[in-house]
Amino acid sequence: MKGFLRHFTVLLFACAFFAISVVASFALARADQTTVGTSVNATSGAHVESQGTQAVPFVPLPMLEIDHVHGRVHLHAEAVPPIGPVALGQGGPFGLVQEPRLSYINAEAFYTFAGSRDEFAVGETILNQRTFYPPSPLVQASRVVGMRYSARAELYEIPGERLDANLAVNPSLHGIQYSMVPNLTVADAERGSMVDASLRWTMPHDRYSFAYG
Repeated sequence: MKGFLRHFTVLLFACAFFAISVVASFALARADQTTVGTSVNATSGAHVESQGTQAVPFVPLPMLEIDHVHGRVHLHAEAVPPIGPVALGQGGPFGLVQEPRLSYINAEAFYTFAGSRDEFAVGETILNQRTFYPPSPLVQASRVVGMRYSARAELYEIPGERLDANLAVNPSLHGIQYSMVPNLTVADAERGSMVDASLRWTMPHDRYSFAYG
């Protein structure tokens, strides 16, 4: 997928989503808590490259989330398995249809300062893509990685409900894209950045939480 991450600074795949998740919580010790959650996100958005912008069709986006809290430290990981291929239209090389398959992993370590319920984190993002150009034999694939900086603030809370705001930035993502046809592989450097933000309403109930945002 030529220039897949080149010259854009907004989330490359999804710019809007609605998610409903059910989270199971397991108390390991008095100061420790681990939660495992799944969600299905109704995702739509835009794919942006230097050559132009294309609308992304509706895609159900499954996500697995794992959290572990110990004192003021909160470890968080989220992963989306490979989804697609998603047809993006005549935007590929030589006017070919693009059909990318995407997946990603975010892993972060949050810290809460004394007297505050806000969290700040440093982590890592791994983003994978594999793009087909039917009916041609061309396939392009890459894996890009970069540091992720996050902040999470609790905006509102009443017994049994709370509203959180989340903001994350990957200032720099780097990787190598491989363009492959039979008997030939060409490698190109990729670079980009990413920003994502969300509001999330959570309703804990016993060992489970229902969240949407």
